[in-house]
Amino acid sequence: MRNTLLRLAAALCISSVLGACGGGTSPTAVAEATTTKTLAVTAKTVRTTGQEATRFEEGEAFDVVVNVVETSRTVSQGRTLSETSGPAANATVTATVTGGQVQPGSALTGADGVARFRITAGEVAGAFQVDLATSSPAATGSVTTRLPYMVERTFRPDARLEITDASGNAVGAVRPGQQVRANVELRRARVTALGVPDRYEPATNVRVGFSAEAGSFDPAFSAATTDANGRASILFVPPVRSGPIRLSAAAEVDGKSVAASGIVEVRVPQIYLGAGRPFQPGVLVIDPPEIEAGASARISAQLVDQEGRAFEAPVIVDFTSTCAGTDAASITSPVLAAGGVVATSYRAGQGCAAADLITADFLVPGIEQPVRAQGLIRIRPPQAEGIAYVEASNLSIMLRGMGSDTRPDRATLTFRVTNAAGIPVRDAMVDFAVVNPLGALTLENASAATDVEGSAIARVRAGDVPGVFRVRATVRGTGQSADSATLVVSTGRADQDSFSLSFETLNIEGGAFDGVTTQVSVRAGDRLQNPVADGTAIYFTAEGGLIAPECRTVAGTCSVILQSSNPRPTDGRVTVLARTEGTESWRDANGNGLFDSGEAFDDRGEVFRDDNEDGVRSAGELFFDVNGNGSFDIANGRLDGGPCAPGVQCGRDFEARASGTVVFSSSAALVNIYLSRSTVDEISPTGFVVAVSDRNGNLPPAGTQIQVAASKGTLAGDADFTVLNTNARGPIVLPFSLLGDGSATPGSITVRVVTPRGIVTTASERVEFESACAGTVLPRPPGCAGGGVVTVASLTATPSVVNIAAGATRTENVEVRVLGQASPPAPIRGLTPSLSCSSADSIGISVAVPDGIAATNDAGVTTLGLEVSATATASGATVCTLSAGGVSTRLTIEGPPVASTTAGAILLTPATIPAQPGTTINTSVLVTLRNALTPAGPLVGVTPALRCTTAGSTGLAVTSGAIAPTDAAGQTEIPLMITASAAPLGSVQCEVTSGTARATFAIQS
Repeated sequence: MRNTLLRLAAALCISSVLGACGGGTSPTAVAEATTTKTLAVTAKTVRTTGQEATRFEEGEAFDVVVNVVETSRTVSQGRTLSETSGPAANATVTATVTGGQVQPGSALTGADGVARFRITAGEVAGAFQVDLATSSPAATGSVTTRLPYMVERTFRPDARLEITDASGNAVGAVRPGQQVRANVELRRARVTALGVPDRYEPATNVRVGFSAEAGSFDPAFSAATTDANGRASILFVPPVRSGPIRLSAAAEVDGKSVAASGIVEVRVPQIYLGAGRPFQPGVLVIDPPEIEAGASARISAQLVDQEGRAFEAPVIVDFTSTCAGTDAASITSPVLAAGGVVATSYRAGQGCAAADLITADFLVPGIEQPVRAQGLIRIRPPQAEGIAYVEASNLSIMLRGMGSDTRPDRATLTFRVTNAAGIPVRDAMVDFAVVNPLGALTLENASAATDVEGSAIARVRAGDVPGVFRVRATVRGTGQSADSATLVVSTGRADQDSFSLSFETLNIEGGAFDGVTTQVSVRAGDRLQNPVADGTAIYFTAEGGLIAPECRTVAGTCSVILQSSNPRPTDGRVTVLARTEGTESWRDANGNGLFDSGEAFDDRGEVFRDDNEDGVRSAGELFFDVNGNGSFDIANGRLDGGPCAPGVQCGRDFEARASGTVVFSSSAALVNIYLSRSTVDEISPTGFVVAVSDRNGNLPPAGTQIQVAASKGTLAGDADFTVLNTNARGPIVLPFSLLGDGSATPGSITVRVVTPRGIVTTASERVEFESACAGTVLPRPPGCAGGGVVTVASLTATPSVVNIAAGATRTENVEVRVLGQASPPAPIRGLTPSLSCSSADSIGISVAVPDGIAATNDAGVTTLGLEVSATATASGATVCTLSAGGVSTRLTIEGPPVASTTAGAILLTPATIPAQPGTTINTSVLVTLRNALTPAGPLVGVTPALRCTTAGSTGLAVTSGAIAPTDAAGQTEIPLMITASAAPLGSVQCEVTSGTARATFAIQS
């Protein structure tokens, strides 16, 4: 490839040179350039594990990997212009193979130019080949490739079967029961390339299975293992069957199956069935020859061949009899004869009388006529030797006159007379008597004769008083007797106060799941607390779900299943009602078994289903109209259901009733966590409760697990609670307490509710933890080291100086910090400082704390909201003292300096005011006050004083108006009214003062 590229580069270079000289490839030469594509194929055989190989074993699978390369060459005028090579994709490769099988027959190469075939070597050893034909639509011609491979010489299993007698001699014919051996020799035969065996070796330790068309093997599992010589042997017992029998042996050697078979002829001699000495064919031995009905006899016979020898091969003999054919006798059949003898047991039953013919025969396969023997046995009629109670039509009957089809006031009792073998005796006379008769109990027949079944029936009827009784039956002439089971005479009806309803599970997970069940059970007794009659119908109805309509009592109880389904009441509570025919409860004061006037009773209305559980029938609630008048009837003042004494008017029919509630609890739960306080510390436990209910406010399903956990701290309470079996309304409230671990990081309380069906509801509540002891705040709580003890070490106020301007009012928040004696100093909480102020060095400054002083917080800090005011002439400093725990600090309210509020100079404008004779004028003098500071500033808010004297004047009068305080510039005006006579003389002198400062002006005539 590299040389081709070099040649191509050289050609291009020469072409470029020629072009530069006016030469180069002519257009004709370019047009004559041709491109051809050729294929090159390489192939190899590899094992399935990837290693290259050319020799394989029989049946071994291996792969042929074909690699196809496509070369594209462009040639012009005998010169190669370009040549490229690469994988040939989508080339078709067809494979044929000798000595094996190939899959697939053809394949396309992939993008890598590779195609694969799977070869399976055949069973013949030798040299073989794989022929490959490769072609591509873009390439010229087809490429054929031959790939040789070798199949190594192989082994094939070989088996031979021989049948021999006990001495090892080969046999072809045997008698039934004669023991012979089936012998197998297993070998491995080496096969040449031509398929011809050329060497044998024994196949050792190989399990061989034997089978036969008939007969048996010993051992019974019909298998043996080859020895060091490749031989296995098994005992074969020929059957009683005339004709050829095929025996087969099968094994697997080196994963290959091999089998062999042989034939043995079974020759059955003439066989006879009989008895006696000398031997009499066709005769059975019957011992004893005569029996009573119900007794047994032994039937036996011998089997001999034509030479009089016992025929000991196993034979199946069938026994029959005339009575056995009608079920009047029984005989054990078939029976296996062994050792030349066969025997069975015969029993005469009811209905077999006089004589019975017994037949025994068997059939030998291959022989048309059966072998047969017969005998006659005599049967005597049964004699009465015993009597037994059998049954009663009703074990519980109602009082006389209160019977019905299902619960009568009569009963029949059956007794059976038999002989010693239990065979019924016919026409025996049986006499009846009542044991412990109560309430004039009537025995309707004093005796009866037994029927063909040996049965005699007594009939009784109840009286008026409840009680128990038995009937005694005696076989006439023998004195043999039997008592019946105890029969009960009762009202038979359910008494209202003896009727109860119970539930297996009161809160099932039926809110969201169909088919969740609970057993509903009723227990019903009569007025004497005896169970109601078996078969009493109990009727059910339910507010929701599905419930069986009725059940029938056994021993006073019965049950049905309530299963969850629609409809589901919105509150999840399903009322179940059970009812049955019964009587209202009453107190039998005189014990006569009847209701008499004046006796107390429980008066009730008609039955209704109390869906809202309020104890009274509400509009729309289902009721059962016993009297059929179309409306719900309340208690009627009469005893309903009876029985009543003569002359006492009883009421309508009555239904005893009981109801209860089953909760169809939802699977999803509502969980609330209520903490008694917002934080948890390590000193005092924080109480909390967990409230859990279903979505309807009922309790979760019975068996629900409520698991409570805290992420930190110590939890006290029942952290793994199981919801009980109850229909109480929810929620269930579980109390807990949580004690902190001394850290201040937040935690959580988690509640996990898991229903019996695995539905999980999880709720959690964030809990703020704090450390009551580990902090620096003083005093520490009781229970902490040093708790309750505090000594103040320092008290600071920030700011410690508050400035106030004259005439101003301001509010200042002063932070007061109290620290205790600790290292480092710790804040003290819960301490309230005191404040006292002195104005000895101040004028016009007032201090107040209108909101009072609060106790220090956890940082040992409290804030004083100071309200400070100063008059216009205020000055100096008010000193306040803050005190706490015996320690104090100073807080100064700094007012203006004294000089700032003291007049240092007074300027008047004008200094002289002229007065005109005979006039009155209004004018003013501008007063400017400067304070005593250096440099001086305006004196604000000060009202100067004015004093004028007329001692040096005549005819002049001066009146001053109100003077306002100085403004921000320290200025104010003095209003004047000046009156001059017609000829005034002299001047009026006026003086303006402020403090010690003074200035004058004059009014000149």
